[in-house]
Amino acid sequence: MSSRSIVACAFALFLSACGGSSNEDHAGNAKQPPNPAVKSPAAASQPAEQEALPLAKAGAASAGTNSDGRKAAQPKSAPIEPVRPAIQPPPEPVYIVKDKNVVTTPTGLRYVDLISGAGKSPKRGQTAVVRYVGKLANETVFDDSHKREDPLECMLGAGRFLRGWEEGLSSMKVGGKRKLIIPPRLGYGRAGNKKMGIPPNSYVIFEVELVAIR
Repeated sequence: MSSRSIVACAFALFLSACGGSSNEDHAGNAKQPPNPAVKSPAAASQPAEQEALPLAKAGAASAGTNSDGRKAAQPKSAPIEPVRPAIQPPPEPVYIVKDKNVVTTPTGLRYVDLISGAGKSPKRGQTAVVRYVGKLANETVFDDSHKREDPLECMLGAGRFLRGWEEGLSSMKVGGKRKLIIPPRLGYGRAGNKKMGIPPNSYVIFEVELVAIR
């Protein structure tokens, strides 16, 4: 054995005695980069709790409670207004309540006897001879038979005249005078009478004198 070989063996024994590590040990002890897919148990539980928190708040909100368990205040609903009819009934003339001894029939006709007659009352099919003045509720005159030479002849039951007019005449007596207060449904109705100057839904008032019966 040469002197060089002897020196090499002695050096190798010296390294083994000092506990020296091999290259594989150095490679195994080297630090590795952290794996983002692997999480520690503490780190794994924390995101789960954070993700569950919004869900818990959402559940509390849907149940009408706050996150601390207290009941959330509910918004107050607006009061429901009553439904009003599209067409309001026309107001009755104010002076109706001022008349005394007003008679109201089941149909809604009102009348006041100004002069009580002593004769007979007209029946269905008979002709009542009358003189009259027609007014609106504001006292505007729209018709006056006194301006004409002959009185009006009205056959009851023929359907040619206002329902309130015929109803009022049927209980009059010859020689009597009566004020008829006719509501729209018994008079000119919703349409009125433009030619005569009667607005829609108007109350009309007739002062009628029963002259004779034919």
